[in-house]
This record gives sequence, C-alpha cells and structure tokens, in this order.
Amino acid sequence: MISFKEALEKIEYIENRFPVENWLINDFHIWPFLRLSIYNLYLCRKSNFTTNNNPAIINKFKEFIFSILHAIIFEFKPLNAEVLTLGFTSDYALVNNKYFNRYLDYFNYKFKSSGIRILPLEIESKNIPFNSKSSSINISNSFKINVFILTIYLRIKNKIFKKNYADLNGFDELLVYLVKEGLKVDSITKNSLEFDLIYRQAELSYFKRLLRRVKPQLIIVSYFLDRANNTLIAAGKQYGIKTMEIQHGIAGSVHSAYFKWTKFPRKGYAVFPDVFWTWGLSEASAIHSWNFSNTNYKPITIPGGNVWLEAWRENLLEDFGISVLKYSKLVDKNEFNILLTLQLPTIPEIFLELIKDSPKHYKWWIRIHPSLMSDFRYYDSIFSNMTDKVDFKNASEYPLFSILPNVNLHVTDFSSVAIEAAQFGVKTIFVSEDSAWLFRSFIPTEFIGICENSKDFLAISRKLYSKSNFDFSTTKDSSANLGFSILTNILNNIN
Repeated sequence: MISFKEALEKIEYIENRFPVENWLINDFHIWPFLRLSIYNLYLCRKSNFTTNNNPAIINKFKEFIFSILHAIIFEFKPLNAEVLTLGFTSDYALVNNKYFNRYLDYFNYKFKSSGIRILPLEIESKNIPFNSKSSSINISNSFKINVFILTIYLRIKNKIFKKNYADLNGFDELLVYLVKEGLKVDSITKNSLEFDLIYRQAELSYFKRLLRRVKPQLIIVSYFLDRANNTLIAAGKQYGIKTMEIQHGIAGSVHSAYFKWTKFPRKGYAVFPDVFWTWGLSEASAIHSWNFSNTNYKPITIPGGNVWLEAWRENLLEDFGISVLKYSKLVDKNEFNILLTLQLPTIPEIFLELIKDSPKHYKWWIRIHPSLMSDFRYYDSIFSNMTDKVDFKNASEYPLFSILPNVNLHVTDFSSVAIEAAQFGVKTIFVSEDSAWLFRSFIPTEFIGICENSKDFLAISRKLYSKSNFDFSTTKDSSANLGFSILTNILNNIN
C-alpha cells in the first residue's frame, strides 16, 4: 500500500498523461468518479465506482408494498421551495433526543429564520433508517422505487435500440497502465462503467422530475462526489439552478476530490457545484488553484467555516448545552480520557494494542464513524471484554461536540475529527506519519503526535495531555454569518 501523498501524485500523473476530460458514456463525463475510484484502488480500498446489479431489491413483500405506498404518497405531496437540501441518514447526530443533520440543518434553520422557503430532503444510507425526529422529508422509498423502475426501463431501451454511446479514446491504455501498476481494474472496465451509468441516468431522470416539481433557485448538498448528490447537481445544472457543496471534513490539496484538477471539459463537469462552502481559506485556495484555462467553469468559494461547529457556537438548539452537560456526567475527571475515532469499518490492530497496554486510569471513548452506526454488533463483539477501559456506545451516539469538551486527548488513523479537536484545544495522536501528513496544513504542529507502536504511546500521550475545560463562549466566529450573507445575496441575485 502506498501513502496518501503518493496516491495523489499517481492521480496527477494519470490526469496529465491521458485525455480524461474527454471520456464520455451516454453524456456523462466519467473522470470525476473514475479519479476517486483509482485513488482508492491505489490505497487498496474498495472502489467507490460500484456497479448496481440490484439497485433497489426489497427482500420482504410487505416492505415492498409499504415502500410503494410511501412512494405514491410522496408523488402527491405539494412541493415548492426556493432552496432544496439533500441529506443522508448517515449525516445525523442525536442532540438530547433531537435529530440534527450535521451539514445541512445549519442552513435549514438559517434560511427559515430569514423567511426563505426551504425543502430539506433525506435519503436512508448505509442501512441507517430514517429517524422520525428529523425535520427533513424522507424520500428514500420514492427514490429507490422510481430509480429501480427507471433502471429496468433504460436497460431494456438500451438493449433494444442500442442506445449506448461512449467516447473513451485512450481509456484502454489507462487500464493497461493500471494493471502494470499492480491494480485490479475489474470495477472500472468499460462494461462496469456502462452498467453503473445506466443507474446514474435513472437517478438523473428522477431528480429532474423532482426539480420540475420544486422549482428551487438553490440546491445544497454535502460532498459533491457522493452518488445522488452529484446526479442532483447535474440535474440542477440542466435547469440552470445554482448548486452548492458543504465541506464535510478534511478537504483541500490533500483530498482526492479537491486535489489539482488540471483538465476540464469546455463547459466543466456537470457534477461539480457552482459554489463550494469551505471550512477555511486553505481549502478555498486549493479550489482556486485548479487549472481553469480551457473551461468556462469557475466556481465561487465561501470560506464560511465548519457549520456543524458554528451551529453549536450560535446555540441553534438549546439542547446543545444540555448534551454537553449530560456527557460530562459520564466522564470521570480523575481518569485520562481519550477519544479514539475510527475511520474504517475494520479496527486497526494498533488501536487494540494501545488500549490493552495503556494504564488502568486511561479511559477510551471509542467513536464509530457515523456511516457505520449499523455495525454496532461487530464493535460490541470486539470490545465486550474491555468494558472497564472502553465505552464505544456513548461515544458513538452522543454528538461529537458533546464529547470533545470532556476529553484530554484524541487518537485516530486519519479522521477529520483531528481538525475539530484542535478547535477545542485537544491534541491528536496519529498512528502513522502518512496519516499525520494529511493534517499538517490544518492543525498546529504542537497539536500533532505520531505513535506507530504501543511502546511509545505512554510518553507521547503524557506530552500531549490537555485539560478538559473548553468553553464555547470563548470561540465566537463571524465567518459563518458572513458566509451566509454572501449566500443570501447569491440567492437574491437569482431572484
């Protein structure tokens, strides 16, 4: 496995060597999705460019009928708004039993208070069911049923009328190059991509019909390269609707989605948003450094800050303070409290070693990645014999900003929580030099420790120890309010 930096350099080389900006399948430029997939292949991770053999199979007949009924009901629901947001159930946080979308609800609250009509929509993701406490409208059944039907229709249509169109000059040479590099390319062959893009076409058709009903002036999503998000953006572009992405974690020049885009089609990629809301100037600068010389696509950047953190700073929900207080009662201040954030589905062996070999007064609060919350049984089986030193249930269910004011140290492989922890004065130990490299542009050097074995952990943890006495009132930041004013002006200019 190569390093993050080396994988990015490989992507840069490929983008400069091959005519990636010209590759089309049925009017979809495939490079934005392909780029991320190849990056993950270099890192020996599962490709994000997956095929969908059965995109919406519902195992039980009762559930199938229930889904159809919900989809039909949604078709008759009156929908009209100036702003449409699309979220996913894996983005939620429960704040004192109230549901809050970490990326989008800041805007939902702000727009509502400004008298702007907003339609927050949400789709179930990664086996995490829709929460009835959400203020969003659940379109999961409507989305799955319609896309399933449209996918079957498009497959039949393409088979009968031979409708597939592809411009992939030089693509076979790329596959040969990747095989020589030692990568398995089964998931990114021409057949795999064509199969995948039929599903994307079905999604696009669904969202175009939805947008004709809603008629918004602005679409807001989190992470533009996530499926559904990018097809919604592409649908919005076809109707001249402004689109915006909210930064959801580490970004900038170290992230494959934002790293050195050197080639664009003349009109830009349809799945790229018009506006990027970033956490800071560094991430905005990375976007401005892209090579726009041969394209008329030039996005706006708004360095408005971390809106999830800003929601806490502005106390958008009174329950924020209650949540912090409740978590503090779980924590023994006489112990050394460590937040360990997991980024991958499997637990790196070094984490288990660190926990096992740490002193008795080291309390480990294990936080599962929000998208993996449906895998509780797996983590329970791993940590069931460590209950005296480990708590993974509370640390995963409480919102992050309830936890950070109450811990002394953060440990991770490469979670973006490291950036947020620094905002609370909490330092981070990374378990490799490679993962620490990702964060050096975003975190002060003195907030970073590297520990690749349990032998050195005790000394490093003591060196980075910080007292848990964080006060939100000392962290006022006007960047989000300024950013929201810019966004409101954009919306007013559309009108």
